[in-house]
Amino acid sequence: MEDKQVASEKADVEAALGRIDGERRFVVQNVGEAVAQDVHFTIEPVNGKNSPVVAGEHEKKFPVSKLEPGESESLLAIITPGTGLHFRAFVRWRDPDGSSIEKVFDLSV
Repeated sequence: MEDKQVASEKADVEAALGRIDGERRFVVQNVGEAVAQDVHFTIEPVNGKNSPVVAGEHEKKFPVSKLEPGESESLLAIITPGTGLHFRAFVRWRDPDGSSIEKVFDLSV
């Protein structure tokens, strides 16, 4: 019985834009019951605006090899008139069974 329960557990990775210690940050969190592997996160600005993500920070943190249930990773969001206030976020990961999952989030300040 326990093996069937473990096999049905899935990772579920969410993306949000919020404030942490007074800074706007993109937060990627595993809200599922299993480890998310090879977690990729990208932001696309909307309407031809500039990216709000610092490239060097993004390259240091992503992809995340393993994101345990309840764990999160965050990136500083530099919001300026040039970035606009709306962004499309893409999160991609592999579940323990090897399946690849991608989710899209529309985020706003």
